[in-house]
Amino acid sequence: MPEIDIPKLTANKTTPQPEIVVKGSTLDLVFEEVIVLFPGKVVICTNILEAVDLAFKSFYVFNVKFGSASFSACQYLDYSIFSMKTTDTVLTTVRELAAFTGQSQI
Repeated sequence: MPEIDIPKLTANKTTPQPEIVVKGSTLDLVFEEVIVLFPGKVVICTNILEAVDLAFKSFYVFNVKFGSASFSACQYLDYSIFSMKTTDTVLTTVRELAAFTGQSQI
């Protein structure tokens, strides 16, 4: 499997939101490389959990709004996992998933 082309990825990065890039198999969820991509910067992570944690926390550190593609997932982490007080209305699907997993704040 070819290496992740980091220079190409950073050159094409146009949004302020962090992106997680992985190289590996989606069938067995074994990832050879995991990186978090920021505008002009790449952070190499040791595993997917570290990458998700870094990417999520960077929204707050850099005062960046959740992207539309990842809004629901980020709001779930925000509301259910990290118990942050959100200024946005919590999506119904996020509340339902939180209730289903026993992480509900309702």
